[in-house]
Amino acid sequence: TRQIKERLGKHGWRANSHLCAPEKEKINPAQLFEGEHLSANSHTFMRPVGHIINSKDRDSRILARLQMGLPLHALEDLADRLQAALDFEMVDETAKALIEEEKRWHSAGAATVNYLVIKFKLNGMVIWTAPEENAYWGRPGSPLFAVRLLDSPDVVVPVLVPSFDIRRKVETAWYPVKTLRDRFSTLLGRIQQQADGDSKRTMNKRWSRARAIRQQNRECPSGIEALEGYNDQVDDAAVDPDDVDIYEPDGYTRPIAVAKNAFICRIRRRMGVMAFDRPQTKNWFRTCLEDSFPEFKTLPSDKDDRDAHKQYIMSRFMNVRQKMSVGLDRSGSALLKGHISCKRVQDPDQEQHQEQDGLPKCTAPPKVDPCSRPVENLWISETVFVRVFVLSAHKLDIGSLGIPGISNFKPYITANLGSESQQGALIESLPPGPNSVNFYQKFVFQSTFPGTALLNIDIRHKGLVGDSIVGTATVDIEDRILALRRKAFRQSSNKVLLEKSIAPKEVVKWKKEKEFLPNQMGWIDPEDPEPDPVYGIALKPHRGFAEPSPIEIWDLVRQDEELSEEGRSGLLRFWIDLAPVGSHLPDDPEICYNTQFEVRITVYEVNNIKIFRDFGERNDVYVKGEFRAADYDNGVTVQPESTDTHKFARKLARFNWNWSFTCTAPASECEIEFTLMDADKIGDNDLIYYPKTYSLDHHIWLAYREWRQGRPPLGSLTDTVVFDRWPKVKDPMPTCSCSLWRRMTRGLDLDRSTFACMKIGIQVVPKDQADSIPFTTGQFSTPRDRFSYVSALENPNGTARMLLGPTRYYKLKAFVGFWIVVIGLLLLASTVYYILMVTDLAS
Repeated sequence: TRQIKERLGKHGWRANSHLCAPEKEKINPAQLFEGEHLSANSHTFMRPVGHIINSKDRDSRILARLQMGLPLHALEDLADRLQAALDFEMVDETAKALIEEEKRWHSAGAATVNYLVIKFKLNGMVIWTAPEENAYWGRPGSPLFAVRLLDSPDVVVPVLVPSFDIRRKVETAWYPVKTLRDRFSTLLGRIQQQADGDSKRTMNKRWSRARAIRQQNRECPSGIEALEGYNDQVDDAAVDPDDVDIYEPDGYTRPIAVAKNAFICRIRRRMGVMAFDRPQTKNWFRTCLEDSFPEFKTLPSDKDDRDAHKQYIMSRFMNVRQKMSVGLDRSGSALLKGHISCKRVQDPDQEQHQEQDGLPKCTAPPKVDPCSRPVENLWISETVFVRVFVLSAHKLDIGSLGIPGISNFKPYITANLGSESQQGALIESLPPGPNSVNFYQKFVFQSTFPGTALLNIDIRHKGLVGDSIVGTATVDIEDRILALRRKAFRQSSNKVLLEKSIAPKEVVKWKKEKEFLPNQMGWIDPEDPEPDPVYGIALKPHRGFAEPSPIEIWDLVRQDEELSEEGRSGLLRFWIDLAPVGSHLPDDPEICYNTQFEVRITVYEVNNIKIFRDFGERNDVYVKGEFRAADYDNGVTVQPESTDTHKFARKLARFNWNWSFTCTAPASECEIEFTLMDADKIGDNDLIYYPKTYSLDHHIWLAYREWRQGRPPLGSLTDTVVFDRWPKVKDPMPTCSCSLWRRMTRGLDLDRSTFACMKIGIQVVPKDQADSIPFTTGQFSTPRDRFSYVSALENPNGTARMLLGPTRYYKLKAFVGFWIVVIGLLLLASTVYYILMVTDLAS
């Protein structure tokens, strides 16, 4: 990709990815929506059965490229409202408004040019794909592929539709890896290259610097520029600037022209969150069974109604559910469950009469065994693993328990299945905000069904005197296992469902490996799988994978002692995985717990300052920084900092100043805003250049990844921040260029000679390792070229030039020189005249 980008860049083309068609760097605004060759970027595909994923062919890892669009349920809801408006003959304006809204939705969906690319990084073979008639996947967790690993033939990995719910960043987080200006891997390469270069330069610099110190101390031991207390920290001359055009548009302050269907950016989902690829529901029975039972469409469509769908499916094999009580206690001490079916008993005396009346024949057995279970109800005893993963709780009613606020709330979870009870970890500190708690805790049980039925999940508060129950969620596991058995029976016996899910349709032998030429590099043309009837791998028809259990949103209830009834006390989010003993459970999600990092910013110098706010074409420059970061708990950190002031600075201002900020990773946003300011003793400080935002997202993600993998912290990166926009100057800077050209370039922001460049250093280290890496905030070494009284006495001409400014200084020099010449000429003329007069008088 880098070679393609460099070679095309020499000819004026931009190619940031080999997966997209290139475009011209400089585009005429009239041609932004043209370019037929860019329509190839809208191509979508899915790999067929038999596709080989090989590490030698990096493009073989791409399994699919799908276009993203608006969800169909939004359009269906709009269509229903439109049809209702037409049926009830509503006002014409309302109907027209709905029609216009429908057009906007359709146009918005057609204008969506976002694409989902699915990559599989291990060697394997695709043994199942979604049927070709499926052109839309609108629910997370829907199966797309099944890949068998070539190195482990017994392992089959499902590929599911990812979740795009970014409201909870712990569960689903996306971060940028490539933009039109940089890429995630480039940052790591730059840091490593600079670290390798520093190791060589530092040794040479130490020897040369030691010689310079000895020489300077011998010649000027008491001067202000004596090098005392040399710090081994890399200063502003330690690292050369990268070979990058820093003046190109960055997409923040100056836009980058992009044609239609062209590449803009690539974002990647954080690893380890595939377990969260599940639909979310309040009705487990409807979400899990509606694909296998189309008759659910005739039931009420209210998704919050759990009873209608549950009663429909349970009425077929368990229609008795009654609480049992003892004496006058009506609260119930047990639950009676069963099934009652009525069948006509054969009457021998009335057999001929029944045949004449056309009554059905008797199907009841002559004698019933009281210990047997009806096979048609699928009541089969089985030991099952029950894995409960509690995600979070929301809208908790803790005020009625006497808890003053969320900061004093110390929750923990207890899960009970039958006689077995488990307790989760105690959460002692919660961030300020709404009454919500993120648990992300797992509970695993093993039980035999039918048998133990109810699973109770309690949220409790640990108090000083005793613990109190905040809310309880009760789930009947036995009902779900029986319903899933009924679903499996329907899927394996219904011809229509089998035809929709089976792939391939027949047994085919596919070639196991793809042949590569020796030392073959570069582009490899994609090819369809090749059949090999002799030595190939036989792929039998597969039904594919079932969707994972959905994330349920359950109402928490609490017993009200005063009213003797249950009341709603919050919401609980969880999922329950059910699997027979010996089967494979889905992998646990990788939870990114908050970790403190220290962001170190070093401001070395600002060069090429051409905007002046003080008399004499100078500024009293200082750099103001504002650090902003937001973590996954929606906690926002804002910390301002500033350097010292470089007085009487003109083109160059040196600082050698260190800042230290604390950031929580992983972070949803992290950036620092730099502003060049002019300090004034009277009045407000002036803005020299408009603020410039420097994104630290890549730095935080890279540091967090290295920390999770147990690697040492990365070194410092030296970068350049370009200030390319500035407020209007009241007194324009004197120059000898054409005024018309100056105004035109100033209006178009093309005058790069006026851009100021600031050299900075960035390093992100874990907070627990920060003490082992020395770093002192403030000024770490004395900046050069600072004004002082000693330097003013040593160089009076330079001091005068600094105080008056170059233009006024040269004008003054020209004025003084002019009158010196004039006076000199007058003196010379008067001297010549005096000599001539004396000569005449003498003669």
